[in-house]
Amino acid sequence: MKLRLQNETLLSQQAKIQEQNIDIHFKNQRLELLNERSKSNEEVLKKAYIKLKENDQRIKEQLHTIEVSNKTLSSSINAAQTIQNAILPQKDVLKTFIGDYLLIYKPKNIVSGDFYWFCQYQESTFLAVLDCTGHGVPGAFMTLIGSILLDKIINVQGVTSPAEVLAQLHQEVERVLRQKETGNINGIDIAILKISPQVDNTYVLTFSGAKRPLWYWDVQNLALSQIQGARRSIGGEQDESVAFVDHHIHLSLGSLVYLFSDGFADQNDFKRRKLGEERLYSFVAGIVGLPLTQQQALLEELLAIQMNNCEQRDDIIFLGFKLGL
Repeated sequence: MKLRLQNETLLSQQAKIQEQNIDIHFKNQRLELLNERSKSNEEVLKKAYIKLKENDQRIKEQLHTIEVSNKTLSSSINAAQTIQNAILPQKDVLKTFIGDYLLIYKPKNIVSGDFYWFCQYQESTFLAVLDCTGHGVPGAFMTLIGSILLDKIINVQGVTSPAEVLAQLHQEVERVLRQKETGNINGIDIAILKISPQVDNTYVLTFSGAKRPLWYWDVQNLALSQIQGARRSIGGEQDESVAFVDHHIHLSLGSLVYLFSDGFADQNDFKRRKLGEERLYSFVAGIVGLPLTQQQALLEELLAIQMNNCEQRDDIIFLGFKLGL
C-alpha cells in the first residue's frame, strides 16, 4: 500500500515536471521568436538609419545647390538693378532741366517695371512716366526696351509730337517683340509730356497718354486739373481706331505738373481696399499749394498708412515738378 502511494506521488511529480518542461519549451520558443523579431527590427532600424543619413546628405547637397542658385540669381538681379539705374535720369540732370521736383519711386521687387524717362531735344524737354507689363525682371526688361525705343524715336528720328511718339512706340514694340508672330501681348502704359518754354516766361505743354493721365495745377487759377490719356496701351492687341491725341496747355511760371503710374492708387490696405485714383487726386488737390518737399513727405505718409501691414502690390512711381522754379 505504501509502495503504491509512493508510485502515485512519483507519477504526479513526473507529470508536473513534464508540464513545466512543456511550459519552458514554449517560453523558449517565444523568446526565440521575440529574439528573431528583435533582430529583424534592429535590421530595419539600421536600414532606416542609413536611409535617413543618405536623405540628410542629399538634402544638404540640394540646399547647397539652392544657395548657390540663389546667390547667382541675386547677383544677376543686382546687376539688372545697376543697369536699370543707369538708364534712369540722374537727379542733378532732372534738377537742371525741370527745376524743383518730387519723386516717389518704389519698385515692388529689386528691379521695376515702372520708370521715368527724360530727354532734351532742340528747344524742348521731353518727360515720360512708363508702366510696363509686369514687375521684377520681366518688367525691367520692358523698361530697357521702352527707354531705347523712346531715344530712337525722338533723338534719332526727330519725332516731336507726343501723340506721334506714342504711335511710333506702339509699332516699334510690336516689331521688336514680334507680337504679331508670337502672340506676345506685353505692353506699356505711358504719359509723355513735351515742355516748350516761351519768350514771356510761360510754357506750352503738349501731353499725350496711353491709359495714363496728366494732372496739372495752374498757378493763375489755383485749380488742379487733369487730362485723361487714350483708352489704349502701347503694344499687344489694341483698338487701332482709338488714336493718340496731343493736348496743348499754356501754363505760367510756378505751375505744377504730375505724372505717375497706377501703382500708388492701386495699393490696397489691410481690408484689401485700393486707395483709388479719385482719392489720390483729392489728396493732391488738398496739398498742391505746399512746397514740393512737404508734398512728397505727405504723399509718402499717405502711402505708408495705406500699406500698413500689407505687401506692396505693384511698382510705384509718382513724379511732380514745378515749371521754371
